[in-house]
Amino acid sequence: MKLLRFVKIMAISLISAGVSLSRGGPAEPEVDASWYRVLNLSAPVNPRFEPFEITGIGSAEGNHLVGEFRFFNYKEGDKSPPTVTIKGSRKSDGTFWPQVEAQVANEIDSQWRTIGNPPTPGEITSLIIASKPAKEEFYVDLDIFRPMIGKVKYGKVILETGDSAIFEINDLLPPKTDVDKRAEKDGR
Repeated sequence: MKLLRFVKIMAISLISAGVSLSRGGPAEPEVDASWYRVLNLSAPVNPRFEPFEITGIGSAEGNHLVGEFRFFNYKEGDKSPPTVTIKGSRKSDGTFWPQVEAQVANEIDSQWRTIGNPPTPGEITSLIIASKPAKEEFYVDLDIFRPMIGKVKYGKVILETGDSAIFEINDLLPPKTDVDKRAEKDGR
């Protein structure tokens, strides 16, 4: 359900971008078309189950990079783990944006370097996640990773709980169009 809301937000962003571009004018910023990439959950970066993972990356209104994440309050071998509280904010559209730390590295098992804390838009609140089989979905502003494209291989988003989700920095780039693929094939 929330994935559909995110896709709708992306579609609205695309329509908005088209309207902005059609008005033209030198004062208007150039806006990239909206896109969304579903990530192969947990693999190949991390083939074992993790309670916190990134499920997709896309561009949102204003050419911002946004990650969609999910969290399961599940611990292997523990039938009833205690509730988890995640600090963050909630926007007027109901989406939750947790407070996280952003890190980068070239190797998953190497030393990670902290690059900062992405903003959390909306009203400050906490999300309490009870022990249950259902997942909680939320979003993280990934613009902080934009300068790392082409410089490092991996990005990591860490919740205050210590749970983290890893993704490949190149996944922050929009998917290649058929024109891009043909140009690469032709050696241009």
